[in-house]
Amino acid sequence: MIISWKPAFPLFTIIAYLSLTIITSHVWQNHPDLTYIFPQLYFFFVVIFFKLYYKISFRDIGLSSHRLFKHIFIGLSLGCLLCAFLAGASFIAEYYFSSMGHEYSLDFSPIYLMSLMLIAPIVEEVFFRGIFLASLLKQYNVLISILLSSMVFMGVHGQWHLGALLLGIVTSLLYIKTQSIISGIVVHMISNTSIIFIYYYWNNLLPILKYFYR
Repeated sequence: MIISWKPAFPLFTIIAYLSLTIITSHVWQNHPDLTYIFPQLYFFFVVIFFKLYYKISFRDIGLSSHRLFKHIFIGLSLGCLLCAFLAGASFIAEYYFSSMGHEYSLDFSPIYLMSLMLIAPIVEEVFFRGIFLASLLKQYNVLISILLSSMVFMGVHGQWHLGALLLGIVTSLLYIKTQSIISGIVVHMISNTSIIFIYYYWNNLLPILKYFYR
């Protein structure tokens, strides 16, 4: 895998994104669907720019059909373990701490669901692991690269909650181990989808998970 860009380039695009988000924050308040789709659109066009400007292939950013089913299986396995853990934790919380349960009435828009379960996992893994982490690994050791990319990933999500940090660490490890972002995309998809299950079926975990999710 040939990396021809340095961390400064993706880092600049992240700073630009955060600045643009702050400047246009009043727009998002009046158009909530833009809050969901804007980050994905932004990083999608950034990825397109990197691909064209640096003339990189999909393989260079970790998108390859090589051992595709193996990588999908790894992602599915880890994602299922996460869901099993959450379901088990919910069962235990219901049994021992039934007073923790709450009723939530949520109306997820189609744009939000598409962004959450499909677009965000793909675009964010391509950028944060396939581009940003890959460039950090050329400059720093593995531990520093994982921590830096995961902390920036958490910061881009708007709040300093541990869910994004842990997800960033897991998908970074998957990228380093497999040299592919496919497993990370699958885990990211399942992790994001589990949020819906948390609100509808495992909502007795919300008092605890509010520290991990927005």
